[in-house]
Amino acid sequence: MDRRLVVWTGGVLALLAIGALIYLARLPPDRRPREEAIVPIPLAGGVEPSRTELSGLDWYGDTLV
Repeated sequence: MDRRLVVWTGGVLALLAIGALIYLARLPPDRRPREEAIVPIPLAGGVEPSRTELSGLDWYGDTLV
C-alpha cells in the first residue's frame, strides 16, 4: 500500500476523532450519551450455526440496545 495513502488516511481519522471529542465535550450534560446497565436476554432454543443470524445491536424506539 502506498505510504502517502496510509499517512493521509491516518490524518483524516485523527481529525475525525478530535472533532468527535470536541463535539461530545461541548454537549450540555443532559444531552451527553450515558452508560446503561447491561441486561442479559436469555434465548429460547439452540443456535444452529448454519441457519441462525444474530445481531448484537438493535433499535428500541430511540434507544440503541
